[in-house]
Amino acid sequence: MEELVYLYKLASLGLSYPQEASWSSIENILSERERLFTGDILRMVNDFNEQFELGAIDDLRADYLNYFDMGGQISPYETEYLTEKISRKPFELADIAGFYRAFGLSVNESADNKELIDHISVELEFMALLTAKALYAMDSQSKEHEEIVLDAKEKFLRDHLARWGFFYCRQLESLEGGEIYKSLGRIVDAVLTLECERHGLDKTLFNKDLTREALSGVRCDTLSCGPLPGEI
Repeated sequence: MEELVYLYKLASLGLSYPQEASWSSIENILSERERLFTGDILRMVNDFNEQFELGAIDDLRADYLNYFDMGGQISPYETEYLTEKISRKPFELADIAGFYRAFGLSVNESADNKELIDHISVELEFMALLTAKALYAMDSQSKEHEEIVLDAKEKFLRDHLARWGFFYCRQLESLEGGEIYKSLGRIVDAVLTLECERHGLDKTLFNKDLTREALSGVRCDTLSCGPLPGEI
């Protein structure tokens, strides 16, 4: 399960707007990749590492804005894919915020890199946190706490991240250029597949095409996730 913590963290950092601090954290994880990852996952992380080493942060910032900024080619926001029930967007956002606050995440007004709460990077960071909490509960033999966290993971996957994450990864794969983001998309797709299997969720129910309703107006508060326990 430690592998999943760092996969989620790596994907979260890589799919957020490129910042010096986040790029330094990615470098730290990649420097330990032979220890942290194995098999096909290690191969995918090595592919990402190759692209990461080729990229200059200023170029990646320009690519990020081109691909993901408001009105860009791909939306990184979950609720822009809920066109079949636009009126439910405030309720979906409230549900996401409720998950975060239930596990101690709150709005950080002083953060420089705040993101909207339904951004792919924030949802992945939240899953990294839950996975770390589940691992800690297992190590401390706190069965009740482990069950609470695993139940939250299953529900967040089912109701949010898995529901749009597979389609998001397919969109990354369809980019013209953007090899670094394609490699991240393959990692996220593999992680979501593993997590669906682990939690008894049918991937085929989530792995479908979606349409997009571009954001208009104010979405809601932003959240910034803190460091993970034992972060590299």
